[in-house]
Amino acid sequence: MHGLEPVPDAGPIVRAIRLEIGLTEEGLAHALGISFSTVSRWENGHMKPSRRACQAFRQLAAENGKPLPVESSEDARERRIASERLTTRGSA
Repeated sequence: MHGLEPVPDAGPIVRAIRLEIGLTEEGLAHALGISFSTVSRWENGHMKPSRRACQAFRQLAAENGKPLPVESSEDARERRIASERLTTRGSA
C-alpha cells in the first residue's frame, strides 16, 4: 500500500465507518493504537489522518467488511491541481 494519500475530507468517512462497524471513538482509538482525542480531531475536521493511520484505518474497515476506496498519489495530485484551478478562477 505504498504511495497512498490520506483520504480527503476524512472526518465524515471515519465517523460513518466507525459507526457502521459499531465502535465508539474510544474503541476506534484503541483498535488503531492512537488517542481518543486524535479520532475526535479527525471526525471534527481539525486534523487529517497520517498515511500510517490511514492505512491502519483502511485495514480495520476492510476487516469489518467496509473497504474504503483507494486513492493513489497521482489521483491525489490531480485532485489538488483541479482544486487549485477552481480556487484561482474563483478569486479572479
